[in-house]
Amino acid sequence: MLTWHGIIVDKSLQDPGMIDDFKILGQKVADDDPNDVWTLYRVEVKAHQIDRAIKRVQQNLQKGWYAHFYKDKDLIVVFADRIFRVTTDPETWKAIILYGKNLHIPADQLDFFPCNEEDETF
Repeated sequence: MLTWHGIIVDKSLQDPGMIDDFKILGQKVADDDPNDVWTLYRVEVKAHQIDRAIKRVQQNLQKGWYAHFYKDKDLIVVFADRIFRVTTDPETWKAIILYGKNLHIPADQLDFFPCNEEDETF
């Protein structure tokens, strides 16, 4: 695959307008709580631009949020002050989950779903 796909939440960004810098493949509104509505964007990044995209997202992320990018069996999870490069195998996620929990991110939100094209639903 010559492209990475990623998931970015609008509320995670200091400047939500920066999502327009990406090719948007789909979006989904999470409105389980009417007082806390989010839009999740599924984006595409060309492989040769992934490092630049990660840096740009990282600089724009609010503390306590993350974005993730995936390609084949590779997974990159980006926090405001840390980047994890692992595989799509959940066994490799232990350090990321611990880090996220220390930021008070609920465990059920640390699933990095989708993390392969077959699981994309939007």
